[in-house]
Formats: sequence, structure tokens, C-alpha cells
Amino acid sequence: MKTPAMLSMDQPPATQSAAGNAWSSFWAIVWRYDRTKISFPVSIRNAVGVALPLVAGLAVGHLRAGIVIATGALNVSYSDGADVHSERARRLLLASVFVGLAVLAGSLTARTPILSVLVAGVAAFAAGELVAFGQTAADLGTISLVTLVVYSAQPLDPSDAMVAGLLALLGGLLQSGLSLASWPVRRYQPLRLAIGALYRALAEAERKPVNVREAPPATAQSTAAQETIARYGVDHSSEAERYRSLLNQGERIRLSLLALGRLRRRLEREWENGHTAAGPPLESLNNFLGKTAALLEGIGETLSQTAKTPAVSLPSALPTTMNVFEAKAESDLTAFGMALVDDIRYQTEALGGQLRAALELTHGGSGESDAAPGLDSLPTFRERLSNVLITLRANLNLQSAACRHALRLSVAVALSETLGRFFEVHRFYWLPMTVAIILKPDFSTTYSRGILRLGGTLLGLVVATLLNRLFVPSPWLDIAFVALFVSILRSFGAANYGVFTTAISALIVYLFALSGVAPKEVVAARALNSVAGGALALLVYWVWPTWEDARLSDRFAAMLETYRDYFAAIAAAYQVHHLEADRAPHEIDRQRLAARLVRTNLEASVLRYSAEPRVAKDRLRAISGMMASSHRLVHAVMSLEAGLGRTVNVQARPAFANFAGAVTKTLTYLAMQWRGTSVTQREFPDLRRAHRELVGQGTEAVDRYALVNIETDRITNSLNTLAEQVRDWQGRGVEPGSASYPPPPSGSGRGR
Repeated sequence: MKTPAMLSMDQPPATQSAAGNAWSSFWAIVWRYDRTKISFPVSIRNAVGVALPLVAGLAVGHLRAGIVIATGALNVSYSDGADVHSERARRLLLASVFVGLAVLAGSLTARTPILSVLVAGVAAFAAGELVAFGQTAADLGTISLVTLVVYSAQPLDPSDAMVAGLLALLGGLLQSGLSLASWPVRRYQPLRLAIGALYRALAEAERKPVNVREAPPATAQSTAAQETIARYGVDHSSEAERYRSLLNQGERIRLSLLALGRLRRRLEREWENGHTAAGPPLESLNNFLGKTAALLEGIGETLSQTAKTPAVSLPSALPTTMNVFEAKAESDLTAFGMALVDDIRYQTEALGGQLRAALELTHGGSGESDAAPGLDSLPTFRERLSNVLITLRANLNLQSAACRHALRLSVAVALSETLGRFFEVHRFYWLPMTVAIILKPDFSTTYSRGILRLGGTLLGLVVATLLNRLFVPSPWLDIAFVALFVSILRSFGAANYGVFTTAISALIVYLFALSGVAPKEVVAARALNSVAGGALALLVYWVWPTWEDARLSDRFAAMLETYRDYFAAIAAAYQVHHLEADRAPHEIDRQRLAARLVRTNLEASVLRYSAEPRVAKDRLRAISGMMASSHRLVHAVMSLEAGLGRTVNVQARPAFANFAGAVTKTLTYLAMQWRGTSVTQREFPDLRRAHRELVGQGTEAVDRYALVNIETDRITNSLNTLAEQVRDWQGRGVEPGSASYPPPPSGSGRGR
């Protein structure tokens, strides 16, 4: 049986980039090093999973079989991670089966070039369509495609092909077993770590001034924790409920901190405007929040098991909230200042209760029965199948970016394999393999991968050549280097694709050395095919690109629609003051989480857009402005949610319903404009007038309405600004200043 070629599979590079012009954004993607993706436990067990078959094969005299098993383990290792064990198990087992089948199919079709090219093209189209189902599915498709392409250059008899496929499957199962071995004793570790990261992020956010032009703090950590807990599905054990309650408290704490941060800024303005009586409560609030951050850090470290000592006790971490604001300071405050202090007192008392609950849960307290639901739990098999069919049907037309990517990938892979066979390129399978790895749906990922693939490959080959000259070659030493480079590519390689390609290129040299192939031959063939394959992939994308701006409109519209639904849920709760709304908090939670996910997708799309070469600086500035306005909007809406309990027993002001209707209508019209529907400026409601009517009815209970007045003013400002920005972007409407143009945002900020 011939020695199968060694496979390489790559992690997707980071898609985030710094703000600025297109080229600076693109190079930020290229050089980005994301330390949060480094996981040494994962890299160590993956290295063991690859090295064990090699050691066993060498020891018993069947090294070639050991190499096949090791390559199966290597390819399946890219599906490993530190996430929930049940989800990881499904992913690893699927990868094992797909890798085994790809080995079988590739080696069986290798003797018939036309059939091999046809099968590779079909497999490439299927892999391309899988991007519509998410990153996990896309990675699995790429793993299978790369395996198929490589083994399509290894013609085997049916019996040998079956053995090779089973050996690759065995390697995948070995890697899966190593990954899942800790399941019985560390069942909740992924969830505990995710929630710990959220609490640490909350502590860090409190120590920094809130920037309302950016997304709310701790967004990524909160989303990761919500997604993690959803993976536990119907698990309602006491431990699972405890972590659900901890996550629920974390979400509540996040809202309270956001509201207090904004109230603190208002109190600072009172101080800056010469109202010196604001000084004592401001100092007390800062002291309270500083100790809150210390407690959150302690909770986060305890959950993450990184604390050398237990989390600080509650009495030493928090002042007594009733004594935070002394009456002697309040007597000299303005009416507005008094209202601020009352709202701050309410929020600190609420936050104190949330912190007590979180601390008790951290030390093993029982979960709450009314913990708010997170993201939807895992769907049933029938629901999954239905969703798959719906998604597949929606992405089988040229209007779909996934379909265009699938066609582009299919043509490129088939073309590269045909060229490699026609010109009899030595080890030609690295040509279509490189194309399959580099070619992605978007410009920034494709071209950053191309650059890093070329540079990393050449550097890795240089490293392997130098090591080969420095050390006397031996099979045991080769295995040691294989294990070393697997651990590097699975740890540091996850942080930057260039590091990954450097490690995988050196690894390939040593795997081939174990099979008796001279390193010099491997270096030359891999360098040539990597350069040629990378150039072909970039050329194909340049000829038929998919630009991100085609997706921006729908994603902007979707974000505004989810913001509308989130605000509407909060507004409804404000108007149901007797809280028949046992369902209201849960509905608000659901809408907030949905809005957060849509916003995150839009932000990723904007970052990819900013790295495209044809994007003008003025358009980037316009998008940045619209994103900043949307961030200011959601900060205000979240603060409004945090203040909901303050007015829960107070009859809503009549003008509030009118204001809420104006906000939802404005968001609806803005979303319609993004989707291409013409909406005249006269159709937009007058938000400023609605807000003036609202605050005019709140004088009798100004203390209860201070936060509401402030945040509705901010909502008005941000929406009026956003409406103007959208009109400028779309090129619609009359010039600013005309009779039908909405009034400019108010600069008062107090809404009184």
C-alpha cells in the first residue's frame, strides 16, 4: 500500500480589524494575533493523538499503518476544542466518519483522472455550500475536501482503500477519545469557564470608561456564555441550574453597571457645571463601583479556578447601599441632581442584591427557579433536518453568497487538479489542496490566507531544513518533531494563520521523512505547489469576487428590526405597571439576546467590508458613523431596561405610548430604507416633539422618571442622527434644514 500524502487543515484567521482605510484594515487582519484562541490542553492532547500511532507503528514494525492513523488523527484534531463535551463529541465523530469516507472515495477514484476531477469538483461545491450552515459545518467541509483531494493522488485497490479508510477512521476515533476522556469529571467545565470569563469582563469593563460609540461592554463574553449554556439543552440538574442562575445574574449585573455608568456621567456633569453638592455622592458611587469590580473579578477568577485564594467576602467588598449617599449632600442638590441620586440609590441597591446572589451561587448555592432563558436550546433532530432543508433551498441560487462561493470553489479545485495532472506536477495534490484551503467566501479572509499561506509555508520549510541539518535524522527524533509541531499549530497556530502554516509545513516534512521520502524532495514540491495553488486561488477570486457591501443592507436592516423588537418589549413592560408580566422579563431577555447576535454578525460584516480594496474612505467613515449611532441607541435602550423596576408600580405617562410608537415606527422605516423601500421624510414621526411631550408629563414624579427621561432623550438623539446618516448613505430625500427634515439632535442631554 502506498504511503498517503500528509494532510494539512487550517483554522480560519481572525476577521476583526482595526478601523481605518481598507489597506490598514486588511493588514490588521493579516497580522492579528488572537491570544484568546490559544488552548494548551487541546494542543497537548492533539499532539499525543498524532504521536501515539507513530510510536506504536514504529515499535511493532508497521510504521506506514501508523502514519495513516496519525494523519486521520491530525485532520480530526481541527474539529477539537474546549467547548461543551456533547457538542464536541458530535463534531469529532462526524469529522472522523467524513475523513474515513474521504480517504476511501479519494483512493478509489484515483485511477480514473476524469472521475477523480469530477468527484473533487462535486465535493468542492458541497463544501462551499456548507458555509451557509455556520463555521463548524464549513470547517468540516474543508477537512473532508482536503482529505479527498490528497487521497485522489493515491490509487489503491478496493481492499487497500477500505483498510486506509478504516485506519483513518481509527485515528479520528483515537483523537476523539482523548478529547472526550474528561467528560465524566469535567462535564460543566466549559460552562464554568465561559461564565467566569463573563464576570472578569464585567470587572474590566467597570474599570474603564464606557464608550457609547462602541458596542456595550462584555458583549463577546456574554454571547459566548449564552451559546455555551444553550449546548446543554434540557439538562436541569442542580449544577446546570446553578450556572444558569449565575449567567442570569451576570446579565442583570451587566445592565445595572451600564445604567450606573451613564448615571455617573450625568452626576459628573452636575459637578462640572458647578453643583459642588454632587461631589460626595459621586465619590461614594465611585467607591461602590470600584469595590464592585473587585468582587466581580474575584467571582470570575473563582469560577475559572485561577484564583490563589477564595473570592473576597461580601461584607469587605461592598459598602452598605443605604449609606452610599448621605442626606447632608442631597439637601444642596438641584431637583435634577436629587432625581439622579434617587435613581443611583435604586440601581446600587439592585446591584447589591445581584452581587449577593452571584456570590452565593459561586460558593455552591442553589439555582433560582426563575432564571431567565438564554439562547434557544439545541433543536430536535426533526427540527434540525427541517432547518437544513430550508437553508439549503435558500442557498441554491446565484443570489446567495454561499452558492457563488460553492461554484467558485468547485471550478477552482477541479481546474487546479486538472492542471496538476496534465502537467504531471510532482505531488500535484498540494495544488488543489492549497486552493481548497485558501479560497473563502470573502475577500479579506481569502487574500490574508493567501499571503500568510505563502509566507508561512516558505518559513516552515526553511525551519524544517535547518533542523534537518542541525540534528542527525532518526525515526524517534522525527516523531518528536511531529508532536512538537502539532502542539504548536494547535495552540499558537490558532492565534494567527501564518504561525499555523509555518508549523504545518515543517510537520509535513517530518511526516514524509518517516515514510522514507527525502526532505529535500518534499520541500521543493510543497513550495512550488503552494505558490501555484495560492496564486490560482487569488486569481479565481479576483475574476469572480463576492463583495461584502452586497450583504450590508440586509444586515443593517435586520439589526434595526431586532432593536425595534427589543425596545418594543421594554416599552410594553413599562406600560404594564402591575406586572402581569411574569413573561415580560423573559421576553425582554430573548429580544436582547437576538439583537446582540444580529449586531455581532453586522459588526463582522463591516470589518470584512473595511478590508476590501475598492472601499472609499468616505464610505468607511459613513458606516463608522452609523454604527456609532446604533451603539448609542442600544446603550440607551439597555439602560432603559435596567430602570424598568424603578417605575414598575407607577402608572405609565400617557405620552409614553406615543413616544414608544414613534421610536418603533422610526426603526421600522429605517430598516425599510435599508431594504430598498422608498420612505419619504414626511412619513417619519417627529421624535423630538414626542419626547418633549413625554418629559412634560413627568414633573410630579421626576425622581422616578429621571433615568427614563435621560435615556429617552438619548434614544431620540441617536435615532435622529441615524436617520440623517441613513439618508445621506442612501442618497435619498431633501437637503438638511428643509421643512420635512427632522430637527437636529438636542444637545441638552437631560430631557427635562
